[in-house]
Amino acid sequence: MLEAITDFWKPVKKAPPPPKLKLTEMQIGSVVGFGYVPQVALSGRKLTVTAVNSYQFGQDVLTSFVLSNEKDIDVSMIIAEAQGEQYLAISRRISIEDQRKLFDANTIEEIISNEEITKFTCKDNVPELKGWLVTNYKREIKGMRGFIHKADFRDGNDGAHAGAEFQYTLLGSNSNEHAIEIESYVDGHVDVYATIYRRTNDISDVVHVDNLQQSNVQSEIKI
Repeated sequence: MLEAITDFWKPVKKAPPPPKLKLTEMQIGSVVGFGYVPQVALSGRKLTVTAVNSYQFGQDVLTSFVLSNEKDIDVSMIIAEAQGEQYLAISRRISIEDQRKLFDANTIEEIISNEEITKFTCKDNVPELKGWLVTNYKREIKGMRGFIHKADFRDGNDGAHAGAEFQYTLLGSNSNEHAIEIESYVDGHVDVYATIYRRTNDISDVVHVDNLQQSNVQSEIKI
């Protein structure tokens, strides 16, 4: 089922194999360091994993790491697999206020409900979202049923816990390096995300929580 999504996780140009950073082993407390990228909220910064959520589509489960720092809003990152390679799907929620600036009235509602509308235009007038969005998108997925669980389903967890149900819509750019993802929940609210697809070598380093704890212990001993 996830092949329809992962088709858009692979950047057009192939990159050299990145160093093994063990990204999928991150836990709450792990620290992720980014190199220089077009998104100011990420570029040259270190972000901490503050939560681990699970997206479920049928029997398939994706682990979503919530990354935070003290200066910017949270982003979420999924370690994507496409043709045997890992890529990053990094998403930033678009607030209702910013949606009104970026999209014409009723655009979101129309793209998720009207089969005839497949093209999507985005304005470029929110400075904080520079690098997260492009002008033109096309709808790739509409109405895929999913659940989000505020829990970590790794290590054999079968995803049997109750989660929030939503209908998933994906809008992809021509380069497949940007997307808008829409989650329409059964309670009526709609979340809209600007998503970028990046190579794993955009991450310069990862310090796992076990290493952080060991470093703290060593510091205490020295004191």
